[in-house]
Amino acid sequence: MNKKILYVCICTAVLFSTFAFSACNNAAQNTENPSVPSTPTPDPKALIYGTYEGKFNGQPVALILSATLADFQNSVMPKKYTNITFEKKADEKWLITCYKNGVTPAPGNADADVLIDTNEDPFTALITIYGMGGTQINCEKKGGNPGLKIKGSTLKGYKGAQPSGVLTVPEGITVIGPEAFSGCAGISEVRFPLTLERIDAEAFNACTGLTALHFPESLKRLEDGAFNGCTGLKTLDFSKSTKLDLIEDNAFRGCENIEGQLNLPASVTRIGDSAFDGCENITGKVSFPASLTKIGKSAFLKCKNITEIDFSSCTKLTKIDRNAFNKCTGLTDAKLPASLTSVGNIFTGCTKLAHLSIDPANSALCAENDIVYNKEKTKLLFGAPAVTKAVAMPENLTHIETNAFINNQALTEVKFSKNLIEIGESAFSTCKSLQTVDFSESTKLEKIVDYAFNHSENITGTLVFPASLTEIGTFAFDNCKSITEIDLHKCTALSTIGTQAFQNCSARFKVKSGSGLKEKLKTSGVQENKIDEE
Repeated sequence: MNKKILYVCICTAVLFSTFAFSACNNAAQNTENPSVPSTPTPDPKALIYGTYEGKFNGQPVALILSATLADFQNSVMPKKYTNITFEKKADEKWLITCYKNGVTPAPGNADADVLIDTNEDPFTALITIYGMGGTQINCEKKGGNPGLKIKGSTLKGYKGAQPSGVLTVPEGITVIGPEAFSGCAGISEVRFPLTLERIDAEAFNACTGLTALHFPESLKRLEDGAFNGCTGLKTLDFSKSTKLDLIEDNAFRGCENIEGQLNLPASVTRIGDSAFDGCENITGKVSFPASLTKIGKSAFLKCKNITEIDFSSCTKLTKIDRNAFNKCTGLTDAKLPASLTSVGNIFTGCTKLAHLSIDPANSALCAENDIVYNKEKTKLLFGAPAVTKAVAMPENLTHIETNAFINNQALTEVKFSKNLIEIGESAFSTCKSLQTVDFSESTKLEKIVDYAFNHSENITGTLVFPASLTEIGTFAFDNCKSITEIDLHKCTALSTIGTQAFQNCSARFKVKSGSGLKEKLKTSGVQENKIDEE
């Protein structure tokens, strides 16, 4: 929809008296009101009075001209004309030329009201109105929405001082451009037009005075960081946004005061990385729509008052990226959908999340005892952050994935199954309640990767590693200061002990004489007086 800007050009021309008589003779009389013709005469030689159509910067527009001659008892309104031209000059001004035909002009005064419909803003128009016999009226008018920079249908920003208070975006605008109002802390409200389709990257970044957003039905995309850091924002209303497709990265990151439930539109297909990161006052249940295909990494990081996430409607959601719901400390229950095919540890730091399940119809994933595996149960992907024991791992389990139980403060006991080959990076890192780690059945274990148990400082007793072990990674048991003994006597195949693998461990080390492990331990940082060869 084009916005309407009214400019009044009061222009005077000398018209000959014969023109007046010509006008009267061409008009049909209206006996009740002689100043209004009963039947407008489509005579092009009549007054300069009517609507002219053309294009302005490629947009269809109308230039409406009206003449008021005080000494005329009758006037006429010609039909619409199309002989109007719009020409952009080198100085970025527009030359608008109307109706070049004419006869010998008549004396009189003409007032021309000029209405330009366009979505070019700002602009300067050089208006030339041609009268009869070549008489012309010239005037120059500057147009535009005071304080705004508009190009075509894109609102690019503001002119002069930063806007404050209520910002009304004109109708006809389809895009609010990148960084258009970034840092405008004085804006308290934005009123969007019904034509708006996209809000570009950081358009309202750090508009800290903004308190409420009510998005229109027409909106399709919120780009990267569109409202990032709007710390004063409390109300987020998508109720009319039935066409919203994408909420991109960082769209509402750091909007810590958004209140109440988050009601996502049914049309949303993707939620980007960190889209709602740090929105800690979003509360209650978040229901995800059937159209959703992906949730990006850290999308809801630190949304600590979300208590439930509902994927029951999701039939297209295939991927939830890492850390998506990390540190959502109010979350107590989660059921993942049948459509999901790829997921990492998305709940790290969700200290109340004890129950974790997956729709049985899922063909790629499954859950058992609040722990998520691939369907074949050969890979342990992650456990619920409030799970207390992992002692009944499937027999065919071969790999425990990166970050599987990282920062789990409830886990107290782990027993590894017999076919396990590898414990991934940081799999049990910072599990500060973990006391018992049992390798007694894991006779095929080959690798304990970097940081696997680092800072799990309450692991106690003796760790007996299997003969199959070939590698202990860097910082694997760093700061595991409560272990009393580490038994490597059977580990004759152990070829790699990473740097600082046992840093800050007070344990004694038991190795087989002649195995070369004493030198490897010393190289990794273990003091010689803590190593016993037998």
